[in-house]
Amino acid sequence: EAFFQTIKRCLVDGKGYRGLDFISPDTHCIPSKNLNQMNHDYCPDENDRFFQYPIGGHRS
Repeated sequence: EAFFQTIKRCLVDGKGYRGLDFISPDTHCIPSKNLNQMNHDYCPDENDRFFQYPIGGHRS
């Protein structure tokens, strides 16, 4: 549940940062999904921009 909420917070609400500083600079999360596109089985694929940027850094 916590993992889902973290992804939802970033992709639906646009809150937080993505990127791990030692891989790439942290960038703000951008809301790019609506809640209807998210569920507990959500898994980005290689065509999803989010796939390239792990959630890390710090919360806003």
